[in-house]
Amino acid sequence: MDDEADLDYFPARSGKDEPSVKSFQSLVGSLLWITRCTRPGICFAVHKATRQTQEPTTKDWKTAKRIVRYLKMSKDLKLHLNGVEPTSEDVQIESWSDADFAADKTDRISLSTMEAEFISASQAGRELLGTKELLNETKLCVREPMPMWIDNQAAIKQLESEKGASSTKHVNIRFKFICHHTQEGTVVPRFVKSQDMMADILTKALPAPRMEELRALFKLKATQDVVEEEC
Repeated sequence: MDDEADLDYFPARSGKDEPSVKSFQSLVGSLLWITRCTRPGICFAVHKATRQTQEPTTKDWKTAKRIVRYLKMSKDLKLHLNGVEPTSEDVQIESWSDADFAADKTDRISLSTMEAEFISASQAGRELLGTKELLNETKLCVREPMPMWIDNQAAIKQLESEKGASSTKHVNIRFKFICHHTQEGTVVPRFVKSQDMMADILTKALPAPRMEELRALFKLKATQDVVEEEC
């Protein structure tokens, strides 16, 4: 009976203390703002919730409320972007590329893990180059090549290859522009072990211990922990 009740759809509007489509949309919108500004660790869970904004069910409402409870229990976590002292006038930027295992609901289908990572690297490269142009407009000089961390050796070899492999000849040409920038020396793909891939926290559901590891890599720490590190 509880499972059936969880699949009940919300009315467009309801009473003050009763959930509705409008209240669910408002809650998810607030979670999106928090995700983008200060708490990237809930990105994957919030992304899942955004898919149900048109026809949310009781189960979706419980999921969103669970995210809120997690935020309340971990409200002492904050992003600590203190950076490092500059050693030159150049700015170093880098990206982390990881396939999202169908989190992006489009008609784009990958036939292998390498292909999925290759497409993901192309999209990450687009963001990396866009950030570079933005910094250049503010009169900041970006150091080249810009590192792109990938946890798939086959995808890295494909990016570095001057000739396209038969395994990617069917891939849309718009995803292959990153190969040009790699060969030009603007972007350099580098291998990172899967356990050190920071982007995992943004692309998949993770157990609590792994979540805590990646939170630390993201500089998402409790203020007390940061004070102890500085002391």
